[in-house]
Amino acid sequence: MKLFKQKTLKNAPWGSIMKSKACLAIFFGHSASNWGTYLYLTSLPLYMKQVLKFDIKSSGGLAALPYITFWFFIILSGIIGDTFLQKLKWQKTLVRKIFNGLGFFFPMGAVIGLSFVDCQIPYAGVALLTVGLAFT
Repeated sequence: MKLFKQKTLKNAPWGSIMKSKACLAIFFGHSASNWGTYLYLTSLPLYMKQVLKFDIKSSGGLAALPYITFWFFIILSGIIGDTFLQKLKWQKTLVRKIFNGLGFFFPMGAVIGLSFVDCQIPYAGVALLTVGLAFT
């Protein structure tokens, strides 16, 4: 005697799904976003030392500020997106599209801004690093 009915699932068209424009856009966008995030995470101390001329040992709090802000924004964006905006009756897909767009354009602007920063205005560099990493 069978207690559970077995459902037969049709084979999903994985090849068509993987070749679709939407799926490819998600793959490439996510890969670019991850590349940017890890570029920030791994190159930030070297950038602060060589370009902004900070002594990382004596200014550890300043060097940690982008990472702390990154962590804070991860939690805050989830709370804002899942509770506040959806309580305003925004569609889940709209909220995700907006946050995804912000996650691409703010870091892009920060990287472009960083190309104009040198050791003459180091705190502007830290601010751009913080904004760029926070929105990734």
